[in-house]
Amino acid sequence: MKGILHWSSRMSFMISIIIGAGVIAWLCFSGQGLSTALGLTLLAGMLMVPVVAQLSLRSAALRGLQQIVRGQIPVVLMRPMFHSLLLFLTGLWLVPMSPAMAMLLGVGAAGAALLIAVYMLRRRLPQESVCAAPVVDASRWLVDALPMALTEGMRLLQAHLLILLLGVTVLMTEVGIYRVASSLVLLIAMPISLFNIVSMPVIARLHAAGETRRLKRMLGFVSGGMTAGVIMLSLPFAVAGEDIISLLFGHEYESANSVLLVLCGGMLVNALLGAAAPVLNMTGHQSRVTRASLFALVLMAICAVPLIHVFGILGAAFSHLVSFALWHLLMWRDCIARLSYNTSIFALQRDGGQSA
Repeated sequence: MKGILHWSSRMSFMISIIIGAGVIAWLCFSGQGLSTALGLTLLAGMLMVPVVAQLSLRSAALRGLQQIVRGQIPVVLMRPMFHSLLLFLTGLWLVPMSPAMAMLLGVGAAGAALLIAVYMLRRRLPQESVCAAPVVDASRWLVDALPMALTEGMRLLQAHLLILLLGVTVLMTEVGIYRVASSLVLLIAMPISLFNIVSMPVIARLHAAGETRRLKRMLGFVSGGMTAGVIMLSLPFAVAGEDIISLLFGHEYESANSVLLVLCGGMLVNALLGAAAPVLNMTGHQSRVTRASLFALVLMAICAVPLIHVFGILGAAFSHLVSFALWHLLMWRDCIARLSYNTSIFALQRDGGQSA
């Protein structure tokens, strides 16, 4: 435990330095300059990269120690609260606000949250780990981490690929409409994210302990909670979505509702199939998540161009739906084939039948 905490902290700090050096080199050689508004903002942002990385590591360590709620406090509560407070005080003190200043305030907020996370983790670590010599298995951990890193990279690429394709094929106003829909779907996907975050350390513990029956039962309830949450958040947009979007963003974005409903279909598929990705990642099958992500990304790249050409932004939404559904179907199938874990909501029905 001590070894992986030290190793992951060093690795993330080294990667942050490499990223920072790359950004500085780009600013110098692209002609943007370090003293421009963009340059100063990016330099401030580079300070945030290692701080947020260290904060995320300690939050994850707390969740791994089954301190699930405490692990969320520094990231979800403290960091945005400190940032909001600093922004308010800066305006109160009449300090000129700029993008670089806002970014620096974000660094300060993340740093304060990091201090709290370090304190919380030290209190929760077992006493044996304080005096223990760190044991590092760097080669094995790198092999395990690489598929997860690739998966995360492809997930980010999936999120931005459609925006890039739309930018070169449709009017910028339509890109803005799609952007509104893709932003709102993040809100609707919140129950999925919350259940995934909460369930990951529990999945790891139950699987390691061999408590298969409890794990199978929990996975059914996780999928049920995801599905209920997605349906509840999607329902207002299915009933009066255009009015809601008009109220929030203006009348010119009303057409984003049809795109949003298609994207909600992808979220519903995700919820119905449950926490397949966390199960595979927490049981040593992270390469299967990477494989499914690659297939989904390739399918999106193949489908997106013709669908966008014919249907515009609605075609982009359908390509996202198809690739997203394939991604989760492949992971769900792997969970059943390799682990005999049915992560979908249908596991509830089976469990209920066995209990009866």
